[in-house]
Amino acid sequence: MKSGASHLSVSGWPRAVACLLAASSVCACSGVRPVVKAEPSCPGWTRGERPPEYPEKRTLMGLGMVGNVWDPTKGEEAGKAAALADLAKQLRVTVASEIHVASWEKTGAGGGTSVDEATTLKANVALQGARIASRCFDPGSATLYTLAVVELADLARRVLADIQEGNESGHKEMGLARQLAADGKHIEALPHARAALAAASEVSQLGQMVRAVSGEAAPRPFQEPSEVKTYLAELRANTRVRLTLDRSVPEVEGAVFRAVTDSGAHIARDGDGGTAALLLRGRVDDLGAARSSIGAFVARLHAFIEVVRLDTSSVVEIIDRTDSGGGRTQSEAQSRAAAAVAATIGPDVRKALERVLGSDAQPK
Repeated sequence: MKSGASHLSVSGWPRAVACLLAASSVCACSGVRPVVKAEPSCPGWTRGERPPEYPEKRTLMGLGMVGNVWDPTKGEEAGKAAALADLAKQLRVTVASEIHVASWEKTGAGGGTSVDEATTLKANVALQGARIASRCFDPGSATLYTLAVVELADLARRVLADIQEGNESGHKEMGLARQLAADGKHIEALPHARAALAAASEVSQLGQMVRAVSGEAAPRPFQEPSEVKTYLAELRANTRVRLTLDRSVPEVEGAVFRAVTDSGAHIARDGDGGTAALLLRGRVDDLGAARSSIGAFVARLHAFIEVVRLDTSSVVEIIDRTDSGGGRTQSEAQSRAAAAVAATIGPDVRKALERVLGSDAQPK
């Protein structure tokens, strides 16, 4: 027999939930559980039966199997890992079911919610209160069976505690962000707003878990994630960026302007009020053009830009690019070199600003 660890669910979810996840291998809508072949020397839970002391309404179960084990003490860690992995899988399936149900209740359709994102939230929360309830070694098949169990009530309490902690943390971070923004310190406010978004997203996802395992509504997040994302966008829009380029080339300057606006920031212009928070300063150097061996011209341009935080007078990013372009005339070669520099400098500036200002990407 080939050595290896595997696991199989024995959780026995209600049929209505299972039918929402027809593609899942946890169970079929008929209610018939996949049966694990095991020798009679081991109890029924090794064959997919639920022990009466662990009723479905009160417990979540995971089964791990390790084959080709001749000394059961050496397979305990692998068996435990397989059982806990199955337990985490059951939690993800349960939360996915809840998301589908909630989506149907709100929209009458199963779409509109990212199941993958929410079901990968804190599956390890289930493992914090899990315990190994039983083991059975079958010498005939050299298989070690391991049963992991977690009480749903205990799991719900742990998740509710995480929700409370997340709400307190998020509320504090949001308050700091608003206070700094009120003082005109938008860049300083951004990290706190991003932390608030992370907390709001986690609390919202954990709420799905509470409903899934207890059937009860969870406390609402201190603020909806969509509202925090909107506030983050407002902070970036209120962050003014001043641009100073020596020997500016129109193609390069245009690419930098687009990168600033694409990042959600605001180009500072004379007379528009407010104080610039960032400065993009640099130069574009013409490195000259030369005729190649085949008669065409090749021109080279060098662009150097520093991203400076004006509140601290510190350079936070440096962008340095050199590109070339060819053409039948010197003017054509220079134009193509400028286009090449612009094509690379724009994305570089955008990434640099996102590292300072953040982006709309959802935190993990």
